[in-house]
Amino acid sequence: MLNSSKILSPYYPFGNDEEGGRTLPIHALGILGARGSTVVSGEQFTKFGGATTSFVMDTNDPTVCIAIDAGTGVLHHDFSKYNTVHMLFTHMHLDHILGLLYLPIFYSNHTTIHLYVPSYYGFDSFAEMISPFLATPYFPVVQDAFSSKIVFHNIDIPEDGSVYRFPINEVDVLTRKGNHPGGCVMYRLNIEGVGSHCFTGDYEHNLQQDAALIEFAQNADFLIYDSSYTQDDYIANYIGWGHSTHEHAVDIAKAAGVKYLILSHHHHLYNDKFLDAVLRNIRQKFPNTCFAYTGLYLELLNKAGVACKT
Repeated sequence: MLNSSKILSPYYPFGNDEEGGRTLPIHALGILGARGSTVVSGEQFTKFGGATTSFVMDTNDPTVCIAIDAGTGVLHHDFSKYNTVHMLFTHMHLDHILGLLYLPIFYSNHTTIHLYVPSYYGFDSFAEMISPFLATPYFPVVQDAFSSKIVFHNIDIPEDGSVYRFPINEVDVLTRKGNHPGGCVMYRLNIEGVGSHCFTGDYEHNLQQDAALIEFAQNADFLIYDSSYTQDDYIANYIGWGHSTHEHAVDIAKAAGVKYLILSHHHHLYNDKFLDAVLRNIRQKFPNTCFAYTGLYLELLNKAGVACKT
């Protein structure tokens, strides 16, 4: 007889040993998905993955975690083990929120979920935020099916490019206006005496915005950067689309003095072989570079160093 529980068990790279995963170290940022724009699949995408953007970080309190974005990668983590989940959104484009509709904790009253959404969208509640995606004929689930306790936070991102910050337990969350069509938030997670993660969200470079990003990411342990394109592809096809390049990521990382550069939001047409070749080239310019992929985690080592681990 087939054992359906094994057939249907999800892939949790940061689950417990019985699930075949590894425990995520406290304050390490776990990569759940790093593909840009749309999900991809197939054997040519197995190394760097096909799930879209989502990250997770455990806090000192084992019942509390912080997540950034809810692309399809968010389904690669067991959030039911927490009492409280703080979910930070960079923006509302589909590849950054699609996993939310399928995340089990939203259909359970066990977990309190705090959602942090830029106020410029004008949403006053989770119901307003999610209602367009539940409209007939696009999705069969009705609003009443979401039974978790949801606390909705509007975060005011200053238009002048200054920093807005707030605490989540021991983590100091810094936000700053990014550069992407429709708006996007950059996040920096600082843990005093431990280190920092900085994430650009979806980001297109320009001189004015780059200066703000360099200041925002200054001396970060990890900079996770939207490097959707090669420089040649960007110039030929994608100027104004709201994303940046591998080559420009290096310039930003050097100027900001970051320890590790993590390239993310991979173009959906770039397969493993192609990205491997890009990475070899980029490491000649900035050796401490990794491509983000599901199962990678970025570990802060109490100022003694940092590590990218699989």
